[in-house]
Formats: sequence, structure tokens, C-alpha cells
Amino acid sequence: MRYSLVLPSRQRGAALVVSMLLLLVMTVLALTASQATQQQERMAGNARDLDLAFQASEAGLRTAEIHIQQIVAPKRAASIICDRRDECDAIDRKDAAQDYQHRAPAWWEDNAHEMEQPLAQIEVKPRYVIERWADVPDTLTLGSSMQKSGTIYYVATSRAQGATDTAVAIVETSYAVRY
Repeated sequence: MRYSLVLPSRQRGAALVVSMLLLLVMTVLALTASQATQQQERMAGNARDLDLAFQASEAGLRTAEIHIQQIVAPKRAASIICDRRDECDAIDRKDAAQDYQHRAPAWWEDNAHEMEQPLAQIEVKPRYVIERWADVPDTLTLGSSMQKSGTIYYVATSRAQGATDTAVAIVETSYAVRY
């Protein structure tokens, strides 16, 4: 029997180089996918936080509307409902949204009403300001014995934070009360 011994020829390592390059490309792809996933998680968290702030601010508006219905409208209050009337009177209605947006949180604490009910996942309760905007009397009068009638317009503005203090929502609504 004859055995032949085959000696391996000198290898140049091409398979090793190709596999290392493929491993490097796959590592870069995995890192990129991981960073993209982290970025998407942050964006989803921020969107959720802003949504919580908006919903809390809407709850503040509903509380302000109830406040108008139960307290302000029956009394037909002649003054703006605010702890510091001079602050509220200085607000120009056409610039109110911008003005409220730039108010510091301390201003809201000093001048706005706080919601009584706590909200889930919200640490700071929403605050709201009610302004008497206009009193529009009805123009048709049928005699001097008739009681005057008309509409009082109020503007309610609410500010709320989300689960963190970086997400803040300020919303505004108008509300009419007939008399």
C-alpha cells in the first residue's frame, strides 16, 4: 500500500480577513440599530410626557369652566377672577397666549387657581386663570320693564406639566354665559 503525504500549501489568510471585515460590518450595524432604538424610545417618552401635559391642561380648562358655571356666572361677577387683579388687567387679549406662555411657573403659583383633584402620573396640579373678556348686551329691548339680557364672555387659560418639568402645555378656551 502506498500512502501519499500531502503537505498543505502556504495559506494567505483570505478567509480570516473576509470574516473579520464581515464581523466589523455587523458590529457597526448592531451599534447603529441600538442607537436608533434608544433615540426612538426617548422620542416616544417625550411624546407621552407632552401628551400627559396636554391632557392635564385640558382637565384644568374643564375645572375652570365648572368654576365659571358654579361660582362666577351666578354672581355675574364684575371683576376678573384673579388673586392679583392688576396682573390680569394688564394682559392684552390678542397677545394673551404668548404672554401666558412666557410667564414663569412662580407667576402661575401666585396668580392662578390650582385644580383640587390630583391627577395620576402628574406631580404638579394644573393651574388656571379666568378672565372676564367682554360683556355684550342684547341690542333688542322691548320696554323699560324688561330685564336687561346679554352675554358675558370669559377666557380661561390653563397650564400643566407632564410627568417631568420639561413638558409644559398651555391651552386656552372662551366661555359664554347668558344673563
